[in-house]
Amino acid sequence: EELEGRLNESNNVNRALSDKLKDAPTQESIDKQMESLEAQHRKELAQSIDANKAEIERTRQQLSRLMESRDKLLEEFDEAKEMLAQKEKELESLKSKLSSSVDEAELQSIREQLSNVEEAREQLAKELKETQTTLASKDEEIASLKTE
Repeated sequence: EELEGRLNESNNVNRALSDKLKDAPTQESIDKQMESLEAQHRKELAQSIDANKAEIERTRQQLSRLMESRDKLLEEFDEAKEMLAQKEKELESLKSKLSSSVDEAELQSIREQLSNVEEAREQLAKELKETQTTLASKDEEIASLKTE
């Protein structure tokens, strides 16, 4: 009787273990799950790489536009400096004419020209200052994009 009880108990344990083994994943199912996880990981990695490439290209284009804008401003700045130098020469020429003896009508004409040249010089100086400020801003933007 005791042996029969032990035998039944042993059979019950064997049945329970057998049921558990049926529920346990097979090596084949584990391999399939791993392949599925790896495929998902590759897909996510490819998406991430594509997104990063797109962001890099967008940043390159932005940097290119900023550099083109900066170059154009530098050209305008150089032209304005040349124009300012020319106006200063005209101003000096008019001042020297003013100091020489001339009649009243010519003197008035020279004063008007002098006033016009001084106004143009002041306007150019103002534009030069604004261009320098804009160039500094563009340089900062370019530097920050290059560090990204």
